[in-house]
Amino acid sequence: MPGLGSFLKKQRFNAAFYSGVHDPIKQRIFFAPARWHAKALNEKWAEVERRALDTLLSCVAPPERAEPASRAASRDTTLARAKHTLTFAFYSKLAVPIFRAAGVAQNLWVHREAIIPRLRQVARGDPAVVRWVNWRIRQLAYRLMGRTLYEPRPPRPGR
Repeated sequence: MPGLGSFLKKQRFNAAFYSGVHDPIKQRIFFAPARWHAKALNEKWAEVERRALDTLLSCVAPPERAEPASRAASRDTTLARAKHTLTFAFYSKLAVPIFRAAGVAQNLWVHREAIIPRLRQVARGDPAVVRWVNWRIRQLAYRLMGRTLYEPRPPRPGR
């Protein structure tokens, strides 16, 4: 599926950018161009900077106080913010939950042979198994929501 790898990389960068790892100063610095070159600057730099900014804007929206890389970028910032908001709203509300659900479905499929015996143990009222199954269901529900369950894993009961 062409584009899926690119989307996933952008989604990971987006998650890292807004995770709190990058403070507001670092977020603004991402939008300031840095030119690393050995030869004299020429007309190709404008195109390289435009492509770099387009790539960055396809992942994250510039902070409100970010200085645009150029006047042309300044004109495009409002449109880029709107495009970014719509794109990531679509993907985060539709595509990402589908991938999460597929991951949970895969997990259920991999452990399908253990599920029925566990449910029988729950039906018999085994408290250790009930505690384990409750924790496991919460863990999968958190995964569907894109969160991490920080509750400690109970001891795995015997079969």
